[in-house]
Amino acid sequence: MAQSDEVPRILAELQQARKRLARAEGLITLGHVAAQAAHKLNSCLAVIQGYAQLLLEEELDDETKATIRKIDQEAQKAAEVVAQLANLAKQERESGSENA
Repeated sequence: MAQSDEVPRILAELQQARKRLARAEGLITLGHVAAQAAHKLNSCLAVIQGYAQLLLEEELDDETKATIRKIDQEAQKAAEVVAQLANLAKQERESGSENA
């Protein structure tokens, strides 16, 4: 009789394991998507910063150079945020694969 009592418990454990696996797979997928987005954003930001640096080498008035510096600074801030998101995505992927 004790064996029949174990079946519902085993089925409940199996259901919980399936839920954990689905969550881990979702985190891994989310981590991959975030990493791809971070890479693409970093590419765009690198172009913006590159053009800003080239423009700063030109003969321009002070106000224009100040605006270009501001663009470069904001692009750098955005790159730092993207790096933080990429790091978080990496942690989520690692965490998800450990729980799978």
